[in-house]
Amino acid sequence: MLKQVMAAGIKVKYVLFDSWFSFLAAIIKICKTNLKVIAMLRGTPKINYTFNDEKKSLREIYRTIRKRRGRAKCLTSVMLELHDKEGNLVPARIVFACDRRNRSKWLALILTDMAFTEIEIIRLYDKH
Repeated sequence: MLKQVMAAGIKVKYVLFDSWFSFLAAIIKICKTNLKVIAMLRGTPKINYTFNDEKKSLREIYRTIRKRRGRAKCLTSVMLELHDKEGNLVPARIVFACDRRNRSKWLALILTDMAFTEIEIIRLYDKH
């Protein structure tokens, strides 16, 4: 579908999608087309990210990093690289945000454009 959009001459910078479609292979494939990705991530233990040279789930990453205190929208964030089986690397930032519906839970957003701040990432995803 992205190829059809680009072939039609529609200018696109970002691809935004929900956690249902946020597979690492899909994110890397989109980045190969020079598009940036903004997506919600699923907290499943079956999907691992390379963080500090170790494969870890989102939950494991969240547990190991320092969080902001108080009622911050952004709890914390990490920079990492996404790897696929072909050896492609994509730099990314995962932002852990407070879930508005349940403040004791968190949500994870991924962005492959390092120019945005954590709050901008949350706002951009929330707006769409």
